[in-house]
Amino acid sequence: MNFKNNPVVIGAVGGSGTRIFTKIIRYAGIYMGSDLNKAEENNDNKSFYRAWLPLYLHKNGCLPESVHEALSNDFHDFIKNHLAEIPSEDARWGLKHPNNLLMIKFWNEIFPQMKFLHVVRNGLDMVYSMKRIQYQTYQWFFLDKEEQDKGSTSQILFWSTVNQ
Repeated sequence: MNFKNNPVVIGAVGGSGTRIFTKIIRYAGIYMGSDLNKAEENNDNKSFYRAWLPLYLHKNGCLPESVHEALSNDFHDFIKNHLAEIPSEDARWGLKHPNNLLMIKFWNEIFPQMKFLHVVRNGLDMVYSMKRIQYQTYQWFFLDKEEQDKGSTSQILFWSTVNQ
């Protein structure tokens, strides 16, 4: 299937409230996937990001050609699976996952015509939120050693760095 190359991609610091935007976009008739979990995310997102995001962040997106090619192939397979039940080739589509923000350069490389919705929630709300998976998993790539594991201070630094 040849899918449109201008998706609506949603990303954020985890816990920012991207779920409501997915619901709104779906209500507007844009296909966001059929196998969505309660967070309104495609269930394949987690395995793709677990496999590739740490390496991508560690190399700051500068991967050797062979690795980049493998990443691109897995990404295209992931998108094909996401679009397996899209109603038509002409349908608008999108995909939501907070980690999309962490790979925005890659998304833009593959889909330069995409519409990226960067959701930003108040940083203080984020510090006191219990949703810290993204922070706990990826803080090492964004914060210096002295900035890590300092509770609220580290969380606000992570929020600020990622949103910039």
